[in-house]
Amino acid sequence: MKLKEKRLPWWALAIMLIGFLIIAYMLIQRQNADLAMLERTYENVNARRILLQYEQSEMQQELNISSTADYIASRARENGYMMPNELHFVVDNPWVLTDHETLDEAHLTTVETPDAPEAQPETAEGQEPVTAEEVPQQESQSDPVPEEAEP
Repeated sequence: MKLKEKRLPWWALAIMLIGFLIIAYMLIQRQNADLAMLERTYENVNARRILLQYEQSEMQQELNISSTADYIASRARENGYMMPNELHFVVDNPWVLTDHETLDEAHLTTVETPDAPEAQPETAEGQEPVTAEEVPQQESQSDPVPEEAEP
């Protein structure tokens, strides 16, 4: 007995080929989406790397100058520290200084460091020290500035 060969019809073969092409297309589209996502991730990581390199160079420059005495003193002044025996002036009303007034008319407050001994004005025995309120203020010798001359 001879076995009969069975053949697939052409339309079944065409359906299988179309199914294979659809599956291949879907896989390629998924790979393209994954590739696009990886490219965006790479760009983000690369931008972050460049930013960190810039920050590192700034920190390296600060580290290079941070060991100098001038830098240490300036940073200490920014944080409110003072040198021993140094006076700190706080201007309570800075608008007085911008109106071409004299410094004598500005209300200034001095803060002494705790390390510095208090400076008392020398007085004769039995006399009280003179305070700022008791000293007469001198008249200003500066000419008034006309309003139209100011910027």
